[in-house]
Amino acid sequence: MKDNFSKISFDMKNAVFAAGDILTDGFGKCISDAQKKDNSLGSKYAEQSGRVIESSLLKSWFAARKDDIAVITDGVPKLAKSNGASYTIEEFGDIQKYAGPCFCISCLEAGEAFERGIRDFCIGIAYLEDMQVKASVVFDPVNVELFHAVLGLGAYLNGKFIEVSKTEHTADAYISIGHEALRKADPEALSMLCKKALCVRTGATCGLELCYTACGRIDAAIKANQSFCDYVPGLLIAKEAGAKISLLKGGAYEGIKEMDERQSVIASCPKIAGELADTTSLF
Repeated sequence: MKDNFSKISFDMKNAVFAAGDILTDGFGKCISDAQKKDNSLGSKYAEQSGRVIESSLLKSWFAARKDDIAVITDGVPKLAKSNGASYTIEEFGDIQKYAGPCFCISCLEAGEAFERGIRDFCIGIAYLEDMQVKASVVFDPVNVELFHAVLGLGAYLNGKFIEVSKTEHTADAYISIGHEALRKADPEALSMLCKKALCVRTGATCGLELCYTACGRIDAAIKANQSFCDYVPGLLIAKEAGAKISLLKGGAYEGIKEMDERQSVIASCPKIAGELADTTSLF
């Protein structure tokens, strides 16, 4: 079965590489639009990326099997069905309890950064069955970094095995806090965390921050109210690299309860998880 997930992972890599070419070509061309608060050009590249990913994945899927498969692209659920020689796609209105095969796609996470010419955006894809993530990829096309994981087979960056840091104390930790968490955090709890941590940063994407935790560049990523397509691809990579996943308000993360649900999570190296939870539970 894991061989099947590895094949799907291979197909997802090809899809993000093709989409990455599109975004790389558009990178830096949208700055004037962003300054005018006109994101039409950025949206065009995001739509092209999404189309290429969907087409690539579904062609590979239906070339090998005839099962229906759901596709959630940036929060828009659809159902793809084989029609013999090709496939059709229709709206999927009630996906919350769906437990069949599913591709979850973030075709351009952090579009604002992309539009402004900031090198902090990514593409993410996860493959799910039974509401469990079985394989995922997160691709940074500008820096040409591909993170990927298959359930039970570890996490990798450009083909090399990665694991979380061995940092033991928050005082030695480099911590990423997302914008939404910063906005919603209790000021005293946030101040306490900033005083405790060695360094605090904020990144534009959830996908890359989870992957940076996975490879030990940072020691924890704190993300609030993240969309399904933004957090799910990076979550498996962080878990397979040894990260502890918990809920922002405290308690262990127990997996996906509903498809396309939003979530607030913390991914951290295990040794600081308890100390970090004592502070973030006050958020």
